[in-house]
Amino acid sequence: VLVAGDCPDPSDLSALADAVVRKTGHQHDLVQRMHPNRFRNAEPNSGYRLTAILLRERALSCVVTLNFDLALSVALAVIGARDVEIIQGPEDHGQLGTINIVYLHRNANSGADSWILTTEALDVAWRDHWEEVISARFISGPVTVFAGLGSPAGVLLHSVARLLAAIPAAGARLYLVDPGPREGSRFFNALGLPDTAYIREGWSEFVQGLADRVLETLVSE
Repeated sequence: VLVAGDCPDPSDLSALADAVVRKTGHQHDLVQRMHPNRFRNAEPNSGYRLTAILLRERALSCVVTLNFDLALSVALAVIGARDVEIIQGPEDHGQLGTINIVYLHRNANSGADSWILTTEALDVAWRDHWEEVISARFISGPVTVFAGLGSPAGVLLHSVARLLAAIPAAGARLYLVDPGPREGSRFFNALGLPDTAYIREGWSEFVQGLADRVLETLVSE
């Protein structure tokens, strides 16, 4: 589809999506080369399995993911968490329940052109649309944890800024979890949070800590 020079930085997925859309008018060719069936059949790691359990135990109220793979949905199916709603896009908005998984950027079951990949989709297209509504709703909880987000995501930054402007700092606690150094996280730096809000851990390690805390609480009660 592309020839040399069509995309200045092929290692940047959004830049690659921009180039493909400019050339073809759609992103179907790009999504097909990402082998979406691998996303559909992705095996959940320990972090996903524990997250599914924490959702079923209602220790977590919602997971909003930017991933396209269905590993978390698979983990829910394995443990039989039928009371957790899976929201794949705006067409499922009416199914929002007490406990939810939300695929903010769609997933491998969505049509290729609905995957949020291009720079425009990531930076501006979400304004006044479903993505902004969902982000504002779930980031406004008392505790929000961002995990593994190294690059800025416009809709999330926008929602955090509105939250911090409307609610005193003590009313909403925000954290970012990432295995890399704090200085290397462009997303954390863009959030403008204090250094104490950065938790340097891997995803599975962090969720294991949450699960241990919940188990300790249940046993003590």
